[in-house]
Amino acid sequence: MGGRGSASGKGLNPYGTEFKTLLAVDNIKFVQHQLTNVQKIPLETQSSNRNRIYVILTNDGEVKSIATYGKDGVIDRQIDADHDHGRGTVHLHKWEGYERKPAEITESDLKLYERVLRIWKLKK
Repeated sequence: MGGRGSASGKGLNPYGTEFKTLLAVDNIKFVQHQLTNVQKIPLETQSSNRNRIYVILTNDGEVKSIATYGKDGVIDRQIDADHDHGRGTVHLHKWEGYERKPAEITESDLKLYERVLRIWKLKK
């Protein structure tokens, strides 16, 4: 993923330089933003695995967000786990294009969240 996750890799930061991978298990990559202290979410992926899941970690190594991507490589769902908008600390945003909207978290979202936590705790 490139500058702000740009799939072209022609953003401010060349593709692959904005995030560092700390762990990869199956289609899940645990990453941290390496250019700033703010942990942004990749908006796109060039991964050939269009089922890629990115787990964005805080600087302290805690799970901040989990992002899933559509067949076009653009973010489609974002599970946040580090703040509350009045819907609970763990909550969902759906993406329509590059616009993020609140959505109801589903059982499958919660299962993914629990799986991510299990994997991260085992590997930490």
